Amino acid sequence: MRGFPLINGALILLALGLALAPLWQLTNAQTETPTTTSEVTEHTKVPTEVSVRYAHAPTKLTISHLGQDLWSATTANGINEGIELELPLPKEGIDLHVTATWPAGTPSTALEITLEPEALPEQSHVLWGDGSVDDILTFQWHE
Repeated sequence: MRGFPLINGALILLALGLALAPLWQLTNAQTETPTTTSEVTEHTKVPTEVSVRYAHAPTKLTISHLGQDLWSATTANGINEGIELELPLPKEGIDLHVTATWPAGTPSTALEITLEPEALPEQSHVLWGDGSVDDILTFQWHE
């Protein structure tokens, strides 16, 4: 028995069409990319403890980020104390502009700035100055 060629061809095309539908769905599926932790830290602020140590007490200290003062203190109002701030910590790092002034006659002296973000290791940078210092410090945490 030979059958009908048109019906046999139509049945083969129907079988291929049914097999092709799930294959097309699998190969053309749209997937959402999950948010990584580095993307989250770029857009969120992290509680960070900022502390300062020095060999000779500066009369004025200012720490700023993107032109905004984060901490401005004088000897009279608490340079010895640390401060808790909320800072953005992008993977490129954070730049802090530090200015400090010492009294006349102070020898070359060191100023250490330490950042300790929540759940990340602390980092420190030391600046040296004669009478004053004005510098930008970059703090960067790698995953």
